[in-house]
Amino acid sequence: MSFAENLRNELIYSDIKIKELAHATNIPYTTLLSYMNGKGCLPNVDAGVKIARALNVSVEYLVTGKDDIYTSHVKSLYDIFDRITEQLQELIASIPKHK
Repeated sequence: MSFAENLRNELIYSDIKIKELAHATNIPYTTLLSYMNGKGCLPNVDAGVKIARALNVSVEYLVTGKDDIYTSHVKSLYDIFDRITEQLQELIASIPKHK
């Protein structure tokens, strides 16, 4: 995904309007629109950091759509789910069957 798509998706996910992001980052509304139009306009590093902080994501996520911290958290959640599932299956198997 592109920066524009990642930014757009994160705004939707966070339920933040562009005007609110402009206010939170002190980046002009029209500048933010130019980042989102998908024509390759990218923010400088300072603006990218401001946007990432305001959206509570990493700059890496906005640029690549991937984030090592996010990936490791998701993997941890899957590991926990697998353990719970195994424990639940064992618990269910241990329940005496009534006829």
